[in-house]
Amino acid sequence: MYKKIILAIFASLSLSSNVYAKDISEALRISDFHYYNGHVGLLVKQPVMKNGDACERSDWYMLEKTHPYYKEIVALVMTAHFTGQPLVFGIEGCVQGMPAIQHVISSK
Repeated sequence: MYKKIILAIFASLSLSSNVYAKDISEALRISDFHYYNGHVGLLVKQPVMKNGDACERSDWYMLEKTHPYYKEIVALVMTAHFTGQPLVFGIEGCVQGMPAIQHVISSK
């Protein structure tokens, strides 16, 4: 059951190859993800980080809890982290001084 849900999430989030955002990350593995008290979403780190909007910090990406696909993207990030699947992030804007995740692509 869980495998089918995860596969459906991967499929639905990776259908589009065009990501419209200010900056696009490289297709890299997730090196870390964290929930910290005081932050408004999930913090995600890749070995090489982009910062197209010149946010105050460039050591983490932020997936804001108000994102319409927050739960699905969190599931995708966690699955990718544990399986080593590379992800591409569309980054635009800043949230709490960090580049904001707007889109995610997973492909093999």
